[in-house]
Amino acid sequence: MPPRRPVATLNLSRRTGPAGSARGRENRHVERRCAGHRRAGCLRGAGCLREAGCLREAGRTGKLRSHGRSTEKVTFIPIDFDKQSLQAAVAGTAFDSSKRSVIVWEGVTQYITEEAVRRTLAFGGAQAPGTVLVFTYVLKSVVERRSEIRGAGKMMDEVAKRGAPWVFGLEPSGVDAFLKEFGLGLVADVGSADYQSRYLRPLGRDLFVSEVERVVQAVVR
Repeated sequence: MPPRRPVATLNLSRRTGPAGSARGRENRHVERRCAGHRRAGCLRGAGCLREAGCLREAGRTGKLRSHGRSTEKVTFIPIDFDKQSLQAAVAGTAFDSSKRSVIVWEGVTQYITEEAVRRTLAFGGAQAPGTVLVFTYVLKSVVERRSEIRGAGKMMDEVAKRGAPWVFGLEPSGVDAFLKEFGLGLVADVGSADYQSRYLRPLGRDLFVSEVERVVQAVVR
């Protein structure tokens, strides 16, 4: 008998990218990680709660409708992770912590403080057992400007110029222990090499994918 699927997906994504971009390939990986754990597709969004869809902003309901997707069960929830808790943000919404869900937190952790990251992961770890959490992180060595990855320093300069500097990062070797602090178990931690072998080489495509950002899949124990 297949596992019971959750009824809600909490999508906390900050940004997205076209299918051919590095962000687009990461999106594809996140979507595959979500498959089998949800009833509807993991659409990109920014701080929103949904049961049948997810929006980057409230104004995108029209786009969903144009693609034949229902927006009747969509709730848009803006949140400043550095100043607010996710627990408070979802209070009074349809989100039910007693039921298994999928939490997608994409393109956010590098922009917020460690305290905010810990607070949000604590929320994730407090959900029903079996809840899946998928999130991205930037390498700590990049944030601390000691990485030898091509273009890492320039990338740090660019995001700082745009007024959104990267301030938090992790290293793959420490992810498992970090997650355990919140009652979360590591399922997968993937990056550039995985995207190349799983998505690009099978299609015969030779595209550069930065090693700066990785995707984690965790589960509530």
